[in-house]
Amino acid sequence: MFQTNEATTVPEQDTNLTIENSDQTPVQHSPAQTPPTGDKRVVFVATGEYEDPRKPFTCRYVDDYGEITNAHGKLQRSIGTICQDGTRMLVSAFGARTAELKGLALGSTYTFYGKHKTKTEPYNGTMSTSHFLNL
Repeated sequence: MFQTNEATTVPEQDTNLTIENSDQTPVQHSPAQTPPTGDKRVVFVATGEYEDPRKPFTCRYVDDYGEITNAHGKLQRSIGTICQDGTRMLVSAFGARTAELKGLALGSTYTFYGKHKTKTEPYNGTMSTSHFLNL
């Protein structure tokens, strides 16, 4: 075991300084924050304008992947679409909303309204971006 004779000291008059070794400069810490008293877990800060994360996408319905029960135990129905700009998008509905994707005609164009997500990952040696729309 390695032993050193270097002393570590902290000045008593200032408790906000920490010295790890005698050859280091003191590090200033902010005083400890006192948590708010009372039972309020939500505190109003400021007003703001709400922006709906759901957006409309007009796409042509080209594939039906059917219904499954996903890993979370929810009923899920997914279909493959091609957007007007030519990108492919997987449109999924969960729970009671799966009924909205039943009875659609293959090859027809629909406007889907939901939350758009993208995922970029390597595919066949190049980076590929996948598009998802959750209703």
